[in-house]
Amino acid sequence: TVFVLVNDVDTDNPYNLGDADDVANGVIGAIDDTWADQDDPNDTAGSGNDLNVRSKSGNDNQRTFINFDVSAIAGGADVAKATLRLFLYDAPSVSRTYAVHRVSGGWDETALTWNDQADVNGDATASSSTGTTDDVWMEWDVTADVQGFVDGTLTNYGWRIIDSAEDSDTTRQGQFRSSNYSTEL
Repeated sequence: TVFVLVNDVDTDNPYNLGDADDVANGVIGAIDDTWADQDDPNDTAGSGNDLNVRSKSGNDNQRTFINFDVSAIAGGADVAKATLRLFLYDAPSVSRTYAVHRVSGGWDETALTWNDQADVNGDATASSSTGTTDDVWMEWDVTADVQGFVDGTLTNYGWRIIDSAEDSDTTRQGQFRSSNYSTEL
C-alpha cells in the first residue's frame, strides 16, 4: 500500500517501487489501513494483511479505509500530482468501479467497524476500474485532496475505497495488500 506524490518513474515495472528514483518522487507508506465488513458490523480488521472491497446484497458489503502522513510536505507547497496506489492481488471476477472518497472524520485502524465508520465527503475524489487481472496496481488521482491537506483547507483523514455499485446480487470482491503484509511495497 503506497501513496505516490508524483507518478512512478518505473511505470513499466510496478514491482520496482522503493528504488532511488521512486523515493526521489515521494513514495509514502500508509500509516493506517483497515476495512469494514457490513456482515460483521462490530468487527475490526486493522491488523490483517488484506484490505477488502466487496459488493454483495444482503448486508454483505465491505469498504477499505487508508491514511498517509503527508506532514513532511512543506505547507504552501504546490502539489503537481498525487496518486493513491493500491496493489490488487485478487481482482473480482467481473470488472468493477472502485470509488475513492475523502474521509472527513477521525478514525483508527484498530477501532474502525462498519457500525462506527468515519464520515466521508459525498462526492468521490476519483474512480478507477479494477479489471479482472490479479497482481496489478490500481491508481486514483488524489491531487486536489492532497493540495487541500498541504494548504490546510482540508484535514487529512485519508480515503475510503468502495465499490461504486454496492449490493450486487452476485458477490464481487477485490483484495488489496495492507501495510501489515510482509512485503508492503
